[in-house]
Amino acid sequence: MNKYAKFMLVALLLFLMIPNTLINAQSINSSSQPQIENYAVEKQINSLSVGNWIFNAFQYVATSTSDFWVYHSDPAITRYQRSTLVSSGAVKFNTGNVGPIVRKELVLNQYAGQYASIYGTRTPLITGKIAISVRHKGGQGNIVFTDVVTPNEMATFNPNTLGQYWIEWSTTDAATWDLHFLFTHRYDPNGPTPTFTKGNSINETNLVTFGNKVYRTPSFSHEAAQTVKTTQTYTMSDLDKDLWDESLQIHVNNFKSLNPGDNFILKDQIRNISYNPQNDTTKLVFLTEKGEVPWEFKGNLTNRVKIGDYISFKLKVVSVGGNIETLNYLQSAESSNGANFEEFIA
Repeated sequence: MNKYAKFMLVALLLFLMIPNTLINAQSINSSSQPQIENYAVEKQINSLSVGNWIFNAFQYVATSTSDFWVYHSDPAITRYQRSTLVSSGAVKFNTGNVGPIVRKELVLNQYAGQYASIYGTRTPLITGKIAISVRHKGGQGNIVFTDVVTPNEMATFNPNTLGQYWIEWSTTDAATWDLHFLFTHRYDPNGPTPTFTKGNSINETNLVTFGNKVYRTPSFSHEAAQTVKTTQTYTMSDLDKDLWDESLQIHVNNFKSLNPGDNFILKDQIRNISYNPQNDTTKLVFLTEKGEVPWEFKGNLTNRVKIGDYISFKLKVVSVGGNIETLNYLQSAESSNGANFEEFIA
């Protein structure tokens, strides 16, 4: 991350340190249906062991004010025996009335040592960074934890003390993220187990972790639908469909027609271009049936490519571990501020 990007994230975190004392008490429309892409909502929760606070909606800071407003949709909740996963569904930051910050309360009140793993996910073809902070819910609202993560990367908040907090996710980009946190609690015999599997999952309710990243495992039907690669050339829409799990109705990090080690060509039309002089990066935007896919490269490429051009990249499928897969471009873009254009241009 270059100096400007670090400055922007630090500035945003400093802004977050201003106590949030005015919360708009806008009521939640209980009849509205949650628009959640990730995880099924469990209707029955043992309120004695966790508390009804988990049902409260995520809140966003409005673009025109510093007030927080509630979403008209419930969080998605997945219950395990010793932990619970809370998810927001798709959040479009810095778009419409939604500003750069989204938050959700967290209550750790059962035992010292309770902790929360906080992260964000995006469509597997898109990377990026998001800032995470945790502040006390009462008093001056002081920040007690901060981190900056890439998609699926966990930030672990382990205060070793009981308390009530706000978890805040923030970004200066106009970007879509799904926001999640998994917090530990006392044993619940009604929840499935295990919470995490280190390695290839054998249970559709599982999450799987590799290093400090967490992924939703593909469904059995998605893996059973694996097909043989019949072409060397894909479009971005082809890749998007390959990653779409029809059973779960979400994107997963597992290609249906590609395997780790496969080399192929991505050829598609550039729908938009933007150059960021502060970061010295160029963003090339492609289009799928489910939305835009921006890919970022180092340097100013506006004199080499233009909107409407067809461009080809040489790519390789990489194994993260088990049945979780990604692309070498995404790994390169995450490890630095944009990927090297010359490394991937075909």
